[in-house]
Amino acid sequence: MQMCVDPDKRASALTDFECSCTGTGSSTSTTNTKKNVGGPATCAMGSSDECASDPCGVGQQCVDPDTTASSLSDYICTCMMGKGSATGQAATCEVNECDADPCGGGQSCVDPNKSVQSSNDFICNCDAPATGGTATGGPAMCEIDECAQQQQQQQQQQQPCGAGQTCIDA
Repeated sequence: MQMCVDPDKRASALTDFECSCTGTGSSTSTTNTKKNVGGPATCAMGSSDECASDPCGVGQQCVDPDTTASSLSDYICTCMMGKGSATGQAATCEVNECDADPCGGGQSCVDPNKSVQSSNDFICNCDAPATGGTATGGPAMCEIDECAQQQQQQQQQQQPCGAGQTCIDA
């Protein structure tokens, strides 16, 4: 809140008023020397750092780039683990557990719930030619039938043109 004082109310003294902050803020008073009416003071509240109340919550870092009283809801919440940020509110943090390659080679990974609060809900799937299915929270038990794989390779060599085609060795 600001208070305005006009020490000389005569019509000939239009530019002598002074504004100052009142209440919990401190002030940088300004004497208006311009030829217009109005000259607000720059007020800073005693504790205007919006991050002091921890609006972002656990697992997020808060930064208030402008702590003047006139600048509200400009704080930035950034996830400390995962990805995400927001201005003026808590961020939605996401972590893709598959980024760490928990399934290993020969398997694909899907993380259906990227919320920071969920963990070990990723799904590992065996990639072809392996069989064995899927597993949640860890690598799947994948198997490769080497005999079947060898037979398939031999059939492909016997039919180099592919199924349904005639091959002529020129």
